[in-house]
Amino acid sequence: RARMIQYVERAEAVHKRMHQRKVQYETRTARQHDPIDPNVFFYKNEIRSQPNGDYIEEILGWYGDWEKLEEHHGYIQWLFPVFENAGMNFHSSPLTKEGAATIRASEVCSRRVLESYRLMLHFYGFVLTDATTGAVARDPDAAHAAERLENLHERAHNWLRISRIITSLGELGFA
Repeated sequence: RARMIQYVERAEAVHKRMHQRKVQYETRTARQHDPIDPNVFFYKNEIRSQPNGDYIEEILGWYGDWEKLEEHHGYIQWLFPVFENAGMNFHSSPLTKEGAATIRASEVCSRRVLESYRLMLHFYGFVLTDATTGAVARDPDAAHAAERLENLHERAHNWLRISRIITSLGELGFA
């Protein structure tokens, strides 16, 4: 009975989110000749990542929550979209060239890209030492860096995430 109730509640929540996304999509005045890239809405903090995700400002608050960042798999395709929607999240959308240009042109969205990158660098035991050049270094907290690097080596899917992050940064114009 409890499982059935959870299933019904989850189905209702999915239906509600789908309806909200449809309304958001249909009421966008910025759409002129090309449907707006959902990644833009995500980076503007207007829609949640899917499935079971959150707004980007909430995800950026996961800083230090290693378990959530490790075990939750839906957010990475939203934080780091790529032109080809490779990945395990079928609810994410491929990045469009128009979407990449819009994200890059927005000061707020660009800041969120940089904060997303810092979040994941810290998750892997690194810090961004120069935002202009993209230089990174090991986290000065040696114990933290060692723990996070050990996790990186134990969890092979993180190497795929790193490849995605690097590709996304380049496609968003932050090479």
